[in-house]
Amino acid sequence: MPKVKSQKIENIPKEITDYPETDSVLYTDGRRSYYYKIKQEGLYPQPPILAYTQGKNKYKIPNGYCVETTWGRGEKKKTVRCLINYVEEKPLFKIMYGVNFSEEVQSNISSTTVANAVLKKLFPLNEKSLISGVHLFGIHLMTLKEARENISTREKNIQLIPVEHCSKSTLNRRQHKFGNQLKQYVQAEGFKIYGNDQIILKQISSSVGNINFQIDCYQALAAIESNLQREWAISEQRLKITIEMNQKIPITLIDLPLDFAKFSNFESTEIIQNIKKGGT
Repeated sequence: MPKVKSQKIENIPKEITDYPETDSVLYTDGRRSYYYKIKQEGLYPQPPILAYTQGKNKYKIPNGYCVETTWGRGEKKKTVRCLINYVEEKPLFKIMYGVNFSEEVQSNISSTTVANAVLKKLFPLNEKSLISGVHLFGIHLMTLKEARENISTREKNIQLIPVEHCSKSTLNRRQHKFGNQLKQYVQAEGFKIYGNDQIILKQISSSVGNINFQIDCYQALAAIESNLQREWAISEQRLKITIEMNQKIPITLIDLPLDFAKFSNFESTEIIQNIKKGGT
């Protein structure tokens, strides 16, 4: 009887996530799993600067991208921080590892080059071990690709409401997205100019229609108001409160001797009595 060849069941890759509601993505293909924590989504540069990964899949390589990747089990479980920034129109791949990500390796050749360099640092006894740079960096994630390109059908069919007719929650969501994308772009472009001396965007002030916006880049969206109070207005209000308090609660200043020892008991008692009476 002829032998029947058994068919191999291919493992279908899965991305388990609620992104962008959460910043985590779990990728598994049945053989291996990677857990990603997205720090910066990044943006795709415009052609001809846009670069692609090597190999048959040719994934687009984002700029201003940062992710923390965890893989392995037990004692072999590791977490690294992967970053991609374009330098002189070419992607620079960096991986930070060790305690508090204090060590780093970088390369402008490919993500796999730097990934395997880090693997040798983490597992020096397993010299033959290899790892996919695409998977370690999460460059293949369709979740992030769609987020960068805004290609979801739902977003394509949405007719944007003018800002003057938007609810406060909608304005918050739009400004949060705008602030994150602008921050990523500034950091990516700043890396080209300042290198490792990272540029930090502290605050964004903008105007859309007749509404003014201010974003604190160290925290979440700080405020969305049509008229933001300035420092002089706050100082004026503080002065007004101080004057009103002084009128209601009079305060008398008393010159208190530094050394009571040089006064007689009678003089010291008299000074204390004056303090109790408000210096009168």
